[in-house]
Amino acid sequence: MKRNFNNTISSEDDIIIEHTQHINKKICEEKTLSEPVELMDCSDKPGTSADDTTFFKSLHTEGQATLVERNPNPAGYNLVNANYVGKKNLGILSELEQCFENAIEFTQANVRNRIDMIGQQMKYLQNSLCDVIHKAKQDSELHTAACNFVKKPGNMYHLYERPTGQKYFSMLSPAEWNGNPPHLFLGSWFLEADQSWTSSEVMHSRYPGIAFLKEMYMGKKSIQ
Repeated sequence: MKRNFNNTISSEDDIIIEHTQHINKKICEEKTLSEPVELMDCSDKPGTSADDTTFFKSLHTEGQATLVERNPNPAGYNLVNANYVGKKNLGILSELEQCFENAIEFTQANVRNRIDMIGQQMKYLQNSLCDVIHKAKQDSELHTAACNFVKKPGNMYHLYERPTGQKYFSMLSPAEWNGNPPHLFLGSWFLEADQSWTSSEVMHSRYPGIAFLKEMYMGKKSIQ
């Protein structure tokens, strides 16, 4: 009876080993054969492209769920039946493989979210760089406009254009010409202390933080 019991255990272990090998072989085949299909499916999902899928797949190494190696002589003692002690049922193997796949999916999702945040920051920096370059070009062009007086910070100056194409600054606004200036009016500009120019159209939004605090303060005063 004891020999039959051991034979039964050995046969169950053989089935488990064969099942494990079959799962591992199937996983490797799916990763090799179904990769183009996964790329096509992912490209149809909103916000995900085939290139993105390939990129995120390259961020982790290929692997599979594995069991801890068994030690038939723990602490130098021989086990009565090492095969029986280390026996695993098919459900545990399938559950381990599912947990492994879920962990890989969560890892890819975390990486995607972090890279997306970095991409948004890079986009913001790029837009900020474009704004700085545009502002520098605009200030340089305004400083090169013709002028017969010394421009002082803290004053508003008015830009006109002659028929010849020459642009020049004047102290007189179109209203002071009774709405009929002698040349084409291009706009009014305020010279800041740092020699930068601010359009009269956005003067009200020069200091949005201070404007917000004023509104909040006035709101509190009116409530009281």
